Amino acid sequence: MAQRWLDFKRKEWADETYRKAEFVVREYLNLALRYKPISTLATPEVKPVLEAIASHAPNRATKARQFFAGIVTYAVQNGLREDGAALTLRGGEPRHDKGQIPAITTLGDIAPLALAIDAYKSPITRAALELTMLTGLHPGVIAAVPWDEANLKTAEWHVEAERMKMRHDHIVPLPKQAIAVLNELQSLTGKGH
Repeated sequence: MAQRWLDFKRKEWADETYRKAEFVVREYLNLALRYKPISTLATPEVKPVLEAIASHAPNRATKARQFFAGIVTYAVQNGLREDGAALTLRGGEPRHDKGQIPAITTLGDIAPLALAIDAYKSPITRAALELTMLTGLHPGVIAAVPWDEANLKTAEWHVEAERMKMRHDHIVPLPKQAIAVLNELQSLTGKGH
């Protein structure tokens, strides 16, 4: 059922959204719930799964709950679960301080980060981290960049709409440091992603 739901949602999601959902379903929900019939699955069977996820990844537990609710709704809509057999999962995972994802906000903290990135052993991973820092793009967008999106002559990166969450083309100006990183990366990867 989870795979059918993912296949259905793939049509409307950006690639990165699908990748995250598929990861959570595969690594967390399917591992714990794969042998439970969707038609009779009850809240007490799902709640411990969400709590286990929340113990080490609170934000992921929230996403897992949302994805699972989508799977259940899809099952109801396709006649594989009774309409009245709702699960009560909202609030099923422990509360956590959502806050913002930690970010460097002071000038003095940037140098240690840049030095740590520069010391990274893998040149491809190092380049991806540098490009994240230089462009502000999400790591998943950077990791899957096709070379035809980055125009090194005009110093612009045109991210295709289907790769962006909001489904709009995104144009990122490339500073000279990013162009240098991309030139080095292209020598390592050729014309592949």
